[in-house]
Formats: sequence, C-alpha cells, structure tokens
Amino acid sequence: MSLPELPRVCNEELLERIKNLKGEENRIVAEVVLHLHEIDSRGIYRDAGYSSLFIYCCQALGYSEGAAFRRVRAARCLKSSPDVYRLISDGKLSLSALAEVSPVMNESNSREVLTLTAGASKTKANEIAVRFGAAQLEKRATVRLRKVEQKAAAADLFSSPPAAKPVQVEERYSFSFEVSKEVAALYEEAKALIGPCVIADVFERTLREFVSKRKPKSIKPRKTSPAKSVSRAIPKATRRAVFERDQERCTYRSPDGVRCSEHRCLEVDHIVPVARGGSSEIDNLRLVCRAHNQLFAEQWFGREFISAKRKAVANRTLRSSERSELLGVHTYGRSSNR
Repeated sequence: MSLPELPRVCNEELLERIKNLKGEENRIVAEVVLHLHEIDSRGIYRDAGYSSLFIYCCQALGYSEGAAFRRVRAARCLKSSPDVYRLISDGKLSLSALAEVSPVMNESNSREVLTLTAGASKTKANEIAVRFGAAQLEKRATVRLRKVEQKAAAADLFSSPPAAKPVQVEERYSFSFEVSKEVAALYEEAKALIGPCVIADVFERTLREFVSKRKPKSIKPRKTSPAKSVSRAIPKATRRAVFERDQERCTYRSPDGVRCSEHRCLEVDHIVPVARGGSSEIDNLRLVCRAHNQLFAEQWFGREFISAKRKAVANRTLRSSERSELLGVHTYGRSSNR
C-alpha cells in the first residue's frame, strides 16, 4: 500500500496544516479522556466484558499499556480537577506530565500543581511531584518477549553443513522488576538451597512449586443435601470443580459475546443470590472477577443500594454480622480460597 500523496502546497501552508492538525489532536485526546471518565463513572466497561477501565483501553480500544495507563490516570483526574480537560484540549498539559503529578494532586492543591505542570516536560513534572511529597516510585515491572536463535549442540556442528538444517528460533521472555531487601535475602537463601544456578533457575523452581501446591486438584464435588443447600458456605471440592469447569477465568459475557479475560483474583459467585433463594450447588455457581461480581450485585439489588453498603463498609459503620452477610450475599463476593 502506497502512502497518500499530499497536494502540491507551499512549505508555509504545509507547516500551518500540521499546526492545525496538532490542535485537532489535542482536542480529540481531551474528548477521549472525557469519555473514559464517563465510562469509568458509570462502570460500563464491565457491561462490555472487561474487568477494569485499563483492560478495556488495552483490549477493546487497542492502546498500548503505557498509553492506556496515561489516559486512565487523566480520566480519573477529571473528578477532582475539571480544569484538566481544558488544559489538555488547549495543548498546555501532556498526558505524560499529568501522569507524573496526578498521585500528589488533591482538591486543595490541584490548581497550583496544574499551573506549575502546564507546559512542563515529563522530567520537570516529576520534579514538581517530588516537591509536593511524591516518593520515588519503584521501577515498573516489565515482561518482554524475545525470539532467540538456539545454539547447535557440539555434536551437530560436524554432522551436517550449517545450511542443511533450518535455524531453530525459540521464544524467550525477559523479566525486569525490583524487590525489597527481604525478598533479595529470600532469593539468596533459595539459591543456597538449590545449589549452583542462575536467577532464572530459582525463578522457575519457585513458580513450579507454587503452582503445583496452589493449583486445584480434580475432585468431584459431593452432592449437597437439600437441608444444606441454603447455606452460603461452599465446600472446597465444589469450589475446585467450579474453577476447573470455568477454566480459571471470569465467565461474564457481554451482550456482544465478549468474555471477560480476567483470570486473577477470581471469586465463586452465586448465580441466584442466597438472599433470593439460591443454593450453593454447583449449577448455581460461577467464576467471576471482582468487577463483574459487583456488576451482578448491582443488577440484583440496585446500584444505589450496593454503593451505599460499600460506603458503609468502607466507613466501618456496619456491625460485623451485617458486614459478613453483605460480603456473603454478593457485594464483594468471596475470594477464591481454593
């Protein structure tokens, strides 16, 4: 595919056009942030089949993780700092700079922080954030895919000419993250237990042992007697069967058929809540993420009711018995506890 040709215009007009396009781009970015803010406020990314606004930006809108992160931060700044919308639209505030200062912004200092950050680079914005009390953030963990050529074994070097065999390429992953002093000490201890090895060996051995211990075993659930079917308690065997049946992934599907891709922090949820007469038998259970567990709760009991209960729990105004009932019914769901 060839690039579209620009019409024959003079240099001055070409430079004027790019300025106009940059202004239009700023306005579009501001509109994207505004729309994401509204989507987040309504929580409708859950209805679309995604567990968070960040996942929605990456999977549904196709943003890179970095671009999604910056837009989500900007969208959430609009709640306490509406001026962000105008500054982005006018091209006075970049998403990168805003992402640096957003953690230190609050209702009392947002105007001052934004005034200082307007027109600032990412580096300058980081200095402003530190001035307002931001701690130095940990290095962001990254996982990068690399394809490497496998080295031939010594015996193969003499068996046939190098061109006779196709080059073997293996997919490898590069991990980069920071750990605390205590974790570093644990690594040294594990390395001493394993023997002469490299970091990757310790990492692999530890993960294998962790997964083998935590991964649910295939156990057939016992049939729940009618007398116990009204209990919210879910036997471990039944819980494991639900995880296995639902392939350790959230089962929510949007009206368009998009299934939630979340596989972390999953909860076993009652399809028909116990408070509405649902049982704890396997046919009335499903695996969902926290976001979609809350969505189902809102569909059953109303968003205002669930929001009020959630605030009450956060403010610790509920009695312990009421909190247990709320968590058991639907609001936050149960953790996996496999």
